[in-house]
Amino acid sequence: MNRYWRDIQWLGNKDRHIPYLINSAVSIAFLMFSLGTVLIRAVKTDINRHSAIREEDEEESGWKRISADVFRFPQHKASFCALIGTGTQLLTMVFIVIILAFVGVYHPYSRGTLFTSLLVGFALTSAVAGYTSCSLYIQLEGSRLRDVLLTWFLFTSPVFATHAVLNMISAASNATSALPFGTIAVIILIWALITTPLLRLGYVFGKVLNPNSNLPVLQIRSQDQFQR
Repeated sequence: MNRYWRDIQWLGNKDRHIPYLINSAVSIAFLMFSLGTVLIRAVKTDINRHSAIREEDEEESGWKRISADVFRFPQHKASFCALIGTGTQLLTMVFIVIILAFVGVYHPYSRGTLFTSLLVGFALTSAVAGYTSCSLYIQLEGSRLRDVLLTWFLFTSPVFATHAVLNMISAASNATSALPFGTIAVIILIWALITTPLLRLGYVFGKVLNPNSNLPVLQIRSQDQFQR
């Protein structure tokens, strides 16, 4: 009873923490704005100085010597784009969960609310992963767009395999943390009926909104080829 009484007291006093949270958020935003202003001014000054040096045909130094160079495309474009898309999806999901927690959706006495929101948030943000991976793959001049579907099981497959092993061990030990078969079936249905269509939808939007690549990237030989 004391545990639930502490939870009720926390719910009654949580409004007191809102001004402190707002004050912290405003302070962080002000510091980020100040730092961004200083960086922008420094970059503008450096760019103007670099332009003046180029007009005078003076000798360049430092990073200005490689300012006209470009980077090479990664060797494994599909894997790289899938990682970027999955990371963007997870970042979006975490941001949504933090916003919901700040609003006050989660409560201490509701243990399954957070895990449910993580599952639903991951399913609903699949479109973000599909759009990000497909658009980046097109910008990297990828030829086989079907390779981007690696995003579909890049994160879910290891997580599902690990959870399946742990759940079987928990079920064999008669632990209360083991999920029943019905819950696992619901999770699989959510992944198949919500995650897959949204991922495909984001894939289509990424393909339509990024029809061509416009990155100034050249095919430069690697260092191994130069050494040969």
